Amino acid sequence: MPMSSKKLVKLDGGTYIIWLILFAIILIVIGIITTLINAIPFIGAIIVLLIVKSYTEIFSARTLGLIYNESKE
Repeated sequence: MPMSSKKLVKLDGGTYIIWLILFAIILIVIGIITTLINAIPFIGAIIVLLIVKSYTEIFSARTLGLIYNESKE
């Protein structure tokens, strides 16, 4: 079995379920903010694509990485 599969087996499913619920709530809030920013013509779309979208991706990757790192301990 690959090393990553062994680490994932060590984590319980509750951690992932809690992460999914909290992440969904955060994405809903970010979606509402993004909709309001998109109301600004032209500049709003640029702001969303360059700033909001990139920080959302960084946030999601970091939180999932931290959960994965918990299996090392």
